Amino acid sequence: ALTAPAAAAAVPSVDQVTQNVLQLLGSVLGSSSMTDASAPLMASGLDSLASVELRSELQAAFRLPLPPTVALDH
Repeated sequence: ALTAPAAAAAVPSVDQVTQNVLQLLGSVLGSSSMTDASAPLMASGLDSLASVELRSELQAAFRLPLPPTVALDH
């Protein structure tokens, strides 16, 4: 079991998650043009195939199970 400080250290901040998502999105799309984290991902050119790739990258990066539509839901 994790102690309280260790457990807190294991949880990334919202800013860390946002930066990682933007970086992975840029990698998936081949561009880092998206800088507005509040914009819908589909507005950045994300299609259904790229959303599956982004989901896979996010699952690997954060080691969390994510629904197949996670990128399309934002």
